[in-house]
Amino acid sequence: MALKSHVTARRAILLLSVLAGALVTTRPARAGTITVTTNLDAATGDGLCSLREAIIAANGDRIVDACPAGNGVDTIVLPAGAYPLTLAGRFEQLAATGDLDIYTDMTLIGAGQDDTFIDGRVLDRVFEVRAGAAVQIDGLTLENGDADAEDGGGLYVDASTVTPPIATTPIPPSCSGYCLALPELHRP
Repeated sequence: MALKSHVTARRAILLLSVLAGALVTTRPARAGTITVTTNLDAATGDGLCSLREAIIAANGDRIVDACPAGNGVDTIVLPAGAYPLTLAGRFEQLAATGDLDIYTDMTLIGAGQDDTFIDGRVLDRVFEVRAGAAVQIDGLTLENGDADAEDGGGLYVDASTVTPPIATTPIPPSCSGYCLALPELHRP
C-alpha cells in the first residue's frame, strides 16, 4: 500500500509540475518600430520625429518628441530623402550632437540606396556604434562623414556587430579616415 501511495504522490507532483509549466507564459521578444517623419536634424520638441530623436528613443527605450519609445530591438524606418546631420558637436556620446551614437540593438531601413541618404556634412562621423550593439543597416547611403583624422568617417564600430548589406548599402569614399572602421579587425 505504501508503494501505491508513493506512486500516486509522484503522479500528483508530476501533474502539478506540468500544469504549473502550462500556466507560465513566455514573454514575446520586444521590438518597436520608429518611423522618421522629418529630415530636419532636431532634438527640439517640434512635434516631429527626426532621425536623431529616433536613435535617442531607441537607445533609451523612451519617448523623444514625436518618436515612440523604443522597445528592445527596434526598427527605425527612414522614408526616401536626404537626412543631413546639422547639429555640430564632436566627442559627445549620447547622439545629442555630432554623429549618431548607437548603444542598443536596432535595424535602420531606408527606402533604397539611391533614395535615402544620411549626410554627415563633414561635421563628424555619421554613425558610431558602441560596444555590444548589434545593428543592421539596409537600403540607405552614408555620405560626407568626417572622423577628424581618425577611423570611421561614415561608420565607426566599436566591438559591435554591424550588418550593412554590401549590395544595398555602399559606404562611399566621401568621408575622411576609413569610411568603415572595425577596430577588432585587422586592416591592411
